[in-house]
Order: sequence, then structure tokens, then C-alpha cells
Amino acid sequence: AVEKIIFVWNNLKVDLPEGIIPPTDTENVVPVQLFNPTKNLMTNRFDAPSRFVDSFSPVLIVDDNVFLTAGLISGMVDYWKGMACRQKCVVGLDPRYVNPYTQKYEL
Repeated sequence: AVEKIIFVWNNLKVDLPEGIIPPTDTENVVPVQLFNPTKNLMTNRFDAPSRFVDSFSPVLIVDDNVFLTAGLISGMVDYWKGMACRQKCVVGLDPRYVNPYTQKYEL
């Protein structure tokens, strides 16, 4: 189950649109916490979880243009909990990575 949503607003030139974060007294059962950094950095999405969750909680970081199904998310969590990972690894979908042998960014 999702325990919380961390919403990173990384646009310093535009104010957060009214009503984009649901109030806590609504029917929304998952609390939404806003992280509004003072600098527009690509690393803000990775900094936000360290401010809002403990080190043992799974964190899913997704850009706004990515579509994930419930089954896909469930499979990622199952893998993270399973014997191959044992809650000590990063599970992701992005095919881009740094090759450990060449130290070069690849697709």
C-alpha cells in the first residue's frame, strides 16, 4: 500500500497551481507532502525522499510523463521485497544507465 506521496514542485518561476495538492481533510487516504525546493535542480527528486521517509521505506520516483499500471508497481515492490533484492537495492524501469566497466552513460 502507498503510505504517502511526495510531490516535488521544481518550477521556481511559476507558483504551484491552486488545488493541485488535496487538503488533508478530504477523502484522500494517502497523504500528499509538498517539497518546494529553493533551487531548480534535477537532483531535487532524489533529495525529497530523504526529507520525508525513513531509510527502510521503498520510494518510487516517477516523472510526470510516465504511465505506470498498478500491476507494474506491484511487481516492482514484489521484486524489491524478494530474495534477489531483500529491500537493499534500487529497482527501476529506465533503460538508461552508467556502464560500470566503461563508466559511460548508455541507453
